[in-house]
Parts: sequence; structure tokens; C-alpha cells
Amino acid sequence: MPGVSTGQVGDPACRKRRVIGARLAILVVLFAVAALGGVRAFAQDGYPAPPADPPLYENPVMTGDFPDPTAVRIGPEYWAIATASSGQPSPPILRSPDLVHWSVAGYVSAAPPAWSSGRQQWGPWLERYGDRYLVYYSARKKYGRPCITVGDSTNPIGPYTDHGPLVCQPRASIDPSVVHNVHGRAFLVWKENGGSVPSSIWVQPLSSDGLQLTGTPHKIMVGNRHSWEGGLVEGPRIISRHGWLYLFYSGGHCCAPSVCKYALGVARSHSIYGPWRRAKQNPVLKSGKRWKCPGHGAVLQTPSGHWWLLYNGYRARGSTNRGREMLLDLVRWSRDGWPMITPGSRPLSAG
Repeated sequence: MPGVSTGQVGDPACRKRRVIGARLAILVVLFAVAALGGVRAFAQDGYPAPPADPPLYENPVMTGDFPDPTAVRIGPEYWAIATASSGQPSPPILRSPDLVHWSVAGYVSAAPPAWSSGRQQWGPWLERYGDRYLVYYSARKKYGRPCITVGDSTNPIGPYTDHGPLVCQPRASIDPSVVHNVHGRAFLVWKENGGSVPSSIWVQPLSSDGLQLTGTPHKIMVGNRHSWEGGLVEGPRIISRHGWLYLFYSGGHCCAPSVCKYALGVARSHSIYGPWRRAKQNPVLKSGKRWKCPGHGAVLQTPSGHWWLLYNGYRARGSTNRGREMLLDLVRWSRDGWPMITPGSRPLSAG
């Protein structure tokens, strides 16, 4: 019938409706990609840097139990991951525009690794590998001790696909982190638990994709039972500054707020394998009037060039039921190149 669409392919009105429908479908897909991939886009070049330094603030920067935080800058934001607390399916993922204002963005995964008992998902480390993101953390093996595992994702918010345990030592392996040598080669750094003997820190090369260990493991530090460490060294974090490698680590009695003696120490070396020389002024951060048993954190640099420590601690006064809250403080440097941390201090000059 003239003037009435028959719905056939050759009909102009039908073709117009199909074109419009196709364009709408493309728009829907583009909006979905933008919503799901917006976080991923932040990692690309061309986005503004975060503020030169954190704004004025008071600790804690994140209330509640968020122990053992690690943080990394991705585009205009900072992302952090902490040890999984009671009721959480896996380590929580946090995000912040300025290191001060944090919010929970998600979790590493909806369930713990299948090979694990689901317990002791501790001490995570977030690492960017090009357009991929890796999370290293420990989980307790079924009928065994904690092992270090790794998961990967194309998005910092996850979910992360587990690739099974990387290292399982007889006394347990926990607290992983990653350091790169001058050639860009990645190394896994971690703690082997102690017990009848002092705990120790190990390092071993990673494969080019970061999902496997290669080469030979090297023990680079052992806890000193006759010092403030009490035989405990853990939470290793290595940074590079002015030709030196600095190993930040925690020691002393941890995780019991009424009797803890936890503190932060530092050692330095020209080589990842050492020898590592501890600072004479250790510990460089210890309990104070407001916060006690500080330690196990991330050391990172802001666009200004200053270094900051994101770490955990208990409230020195009042209830400790809040757990180990997330704290932030400036890392300053002495004339002879050792770090100094004075809670509450602000930047005066470039780092």
C-alpha cells in the first residue's frame, strides 16, 4: 500500500529506523565502557596530576581497621590496599584524590583463593605493570601455613584473577612488596616468619609478567633479638633515592594494643642484595602521645618531590577497638641522607 512501510530491508523508513537503532546501541555500549573502564582510563597519559602535596589534615586519614596499607599513584589518584579484616571477603581496595580523603572502592576478589583456607589475607602490595595491575598478598594454605600469592586485573579496582601461590616457606611467607633495579627488573621482597628463630627478609627476581619467581632467593636481613626489633623484621618496603636504596621495615611486638612495642626502622644499601646497613637512629618512628605501635606502611612520592609514609597505628588513648587505623606523615631527610619522620610536620622544601 502506498505510503505505508512494509518492514522490508529495501524500504527507506525501515533503513532509517535501523540506522537510528544501531547508533543508539553504539551509544549504550560506549556509555557502558566509559562507566566500567573509567578507572582504567585514569592510568593513561594526559590526565592531570594530583595535588603537589596532601592538603592540611589530622590523622587518621582513614578510620576503622585498615592495617598494613600499601599505596600507588595512578593518573590523578592514589590507590591503596590493606589487610583483610573480619567480615571482608578479601583485602579492601581504597582510592583517594590527595592521600587524605579515602573511600572504599571494592575488594581484591569476591572470594579468597581456592587453594587457601580463606584466612590470613595479609600485607598486600599493589603494582602497575603497563596496562595491567598486580596484587601480591599472603593467604593461609589449606592445612598449611601462609603463602604469598599474586592476582592480576586490567583495572585497579579489580576483580583480580588469582595465579596461585608464589612462595610457601616452612615457617610461612607474608608481607610481599616489589622493587625494581636500575634496569627496571622487578624483584619480590617478603618476610619469612620466625618463631624459634628470628624472622627474616628475602628477595628474588620476578618474571617479566610479574606472575612467577625466577632465579635464586636471597636472604637480605634477619631480625636482631638484642635490639628494639626483638627478633622481628617485617613489612619490607624498598625505595630508591639519590643513589641509595632504602629498606623501610617494622619490628618489635605487633598487633596486641595493650602490650605492643611495634615501630618502624630503616636500612640502606647500594644493592638490592645488600649488604644493608641499619640506621643508628632506629627506630625512626615509634609510639607517641596520640598514636602507638606505628609501622607497616607504604613510602611514596607526591608530585612536589616530597616523600610520605602511609602506615597503621593504634590510638594511644581511649578505646583501641577501632583497630589499626590508617595514618599519614611526611618523610624528611637528614644531611647525611637518612629519613626522619616527625608526626604532624609539613613540607618546607623539595624532597
